[in-house]
Amino acid sequence: MNEEALKVLKMIEEGKITAEEGKKLMDAMEEEPAEPARTSAAPEKKNRILRVVVDTRGQGEDDAKVRVNIPLDVARKMAKFTALVPKDAKKEMQDKGIDIDAIDLEGLIEMFVNGEIDENLVDIETGNNGKGASVRVYVD
Repeated sequence: MNEEALKVLKMIEEGKITAEEGKKLMDAMEEEPAEPARTSAAPEKKNRILRVVVDTRGQGEDDAKVRVNIPLDVARKMAKFTALVPKDAKKEMQDKGIDIDAIDLEGLIEMFVNGEIDENLVDIETGNNGKGASVRVYVD
């Protein structure tokens, strides 16, 4: 008999709980824990990071390396910030064919968190003769 069952029996003996309450407790201890519900076929990956990497080469002292790392938990909270974009900025973007309100950032972030998207979002190599730039946007 395990420790928990002995504790329950002791509580019954001391009159702290009834025999019926003790039986319920012992039955509950014997039940196997339920499997946690999953919302996706892929297990949720914790601490995933959205990474933006920009490198220029062949520019001499002007070579640039840019690294932007945003934890997806932070990106999830920031997704609602599109509501703060000024109306005139939204209008200017719409005039150029970009409807920021139509972008489902929260849905996209959830796809990353759930592991539904794991390839590079952007992978660009430009230039020739040893000069150029590369841009890579991905989640890991």
